[in-house]
Amino acid sequence: MNSSGLDIYYDGECPFCSNYVSRLQLKKTVGKLSLVNVREDRDSLKELERLGFELDEGMVVKYKGKYYTGAEAMNILALLGSPSNIFNYINNIIFSVKWLAVIFYPVLRAGRNAALFVMGKGRINNKSDKKTLDQYHIFAFLFGIFSVYHFIVYATSYRAHLYPASWANLVLGILLICNPGSKRLFVASVIALLFDGWLHAPTASNHTIMLDFLVVGIAFAGLWNWLVKAGNFEDFFKGFAPVGRCLLIMMYFFGVFHKINEGFLNPATSCATMLMHKMPVLSYFADNVFMQYSGIYGTFVIEGFVIVCLLVRRWHYYGVVVGILFHMMLATSVFNSYLAFSSFSVMLHTLFLPKDTLGNFRKSKFYKWVINPASRNKQYHILSGIFFLQLLMNILSVNDVMKMASALPWLMVFIPFVCFVIAYAKPEKKDMERGFFISPMLIVNIVTVLFFVNCISPYLGLKTKQSINMFANLQLEGGKSNHLIFTKPPSVFNYLDDLVSIKKISKRSQLHLFANNGYKVVYYELLNVLERERDTKVTFERDGKLYEKQSYETLKQDADRTLHNRWVRKWLYFNSVSTSDPKACSNYN
Repeated sequence: MNSSGLDIYYDGECPFCSNYVSRLQLKKTVGKLSLVNVREDRDSLKELERLGFELDEGMVVKYKGKYYTGAEAMNILALLGSPSNIFNYINNIIFSVKWLAVIFYPVLRAGRNAALFVMGKGRINNKSDKKTLDQYHIFAFLFGIFSVYHFIVYATSYRAHLYPASWANLVLGILLICNPGSKRLFVASVIALLFDGWLHAPTASNHTIMLDFLVVGIAFAGLWNWLVKAGNFEDFFKGFAPVGRCLLIMMYFFGVFHKINEGFLNPATSCATMLMHKMPVLSYFADNVFMQYSGIYGTFVIEGFVIVCLLVRRWHYYGVVVGILFHMMLATSVFNSYLAFSSFSVMLHTLFLPKDTLGNFRKSKFYKWVINPASRNKQYHILSGIFFLQLLMNILSVNDVMKMASALPWLMVFIPFVCFVIAYAKPEKKDMERGFFISPMLIVNIVTVLFFVNCISPYLGLKTKQSINMFANLQLEGGKSNHLIFTKPPSVFNYLDDLVSIKKISKRSQLHLFANNGYKVVYYELLNVLERERDTKVTFERDGKLYEKQSYETLKQDADRTLHNRWVRKWLYFNSVSTSDPKACSNYN
């Protein structure tokens, strides 16, 4: 690193960096100029690292024996540059002012990071964390499988409209399964799911609201990692993994907490009893009172056990195994379509697998037969056959027997995986790694906090659907609470207090199911539906008064005063309200 008039150390693989350096025309002002591509000159790279410079965070400039990096480097280059063309003139205006250089430099660095990622180029100092990458490969493989099942469930069980982003989820999911090491496929899949989630919102699906929070957390981690910190892919994974862990913990916690109510604990009305009636084997014992109580309290025991294990680092293995087995059992129920939900849950459980055991993953037969790129053609044909069979069986699921049978392809995928976890993921005590729930990227933790708020929203009187209710028989509408702890919840908002009974509706609508069947609807939700379905007319009873043949036009004043913008209503969503006491379980929960 001999000193010259001006030495510039930059990333030669970055097209922006190379183009920027070549167009500065510095020779006219500094005379002797040395341009050093640190990807090729490793001695210079080592010396700069010894001096404390990180070339992945920006170029380094040495001028008159003094070193400059980042925004300071851009500032000194702008001051030394000759404004002989438009490029240099604009560069001089922006970066010759220090505070402007500080503001605009992160934008340039973000462009560099994005360009290198799209081009498939690694960091200059690409020190891989193999343990983290092993965990990412498992997560990405299951993320791809989940994306496929997410599409299948939406296309068949939910019969939802499929957008181009929905089809992109399917294609990217299959590609990611075949190449879970591809970071670009993973990022593309997350982007597609972001768009698809926004287009489908609001949706009653529990796994979808969890997915939406997860992909937002991943997006935040990506923006922070590549725009702010210039970290590597492992840093990116470590940034969003805590969000996934917290989502799973809160799913289990609120899955238990919401069920502490009169309706769920009563065998005659409990959703646990209904689930037993819709599951193989258990359905034969579902009318036995002892088995009904076992099913009700067994839910608390199993999910409570998993929560404790996932919170105590020495017991993670047991929590992961029991949690995966529990969701495999749920996947066989025909009470609702749990295939995507169970796939998503299994994926999140892998974030708790101790990293020191994941080296076994590459040595296992599961990896060699299913994931190993060397067997990709065989893997592609096997999994394609399973997914095609799954889609066909979902389409043909016209009765409970066929619905139960439709879980078989799902089990063909996940039984080998849980066998791998049981056989290879149990660590020695000394190898246990402390699981963490707080992301080192502080902005990402906002997602965790917002998800918690989302889950407690029924007790705040804010909304009921998308709150991880999970068929809990919970009722907090109409000023009534059946929860045994929150007998008088702190309802900050009053959305749940204003209920209406639908008597008649002019056309088939999402309100049609609740007309004359004993269910009530939150008035806000009625206005929301009518605002979207302008030609629908509805007769309803509100506060003891009958309103006949009402439409959006007749209720426009109320709608304008009450309804928020549509993007807010993608999150503000309400269950129908059962009038039975205790509250009965239904698919509308």
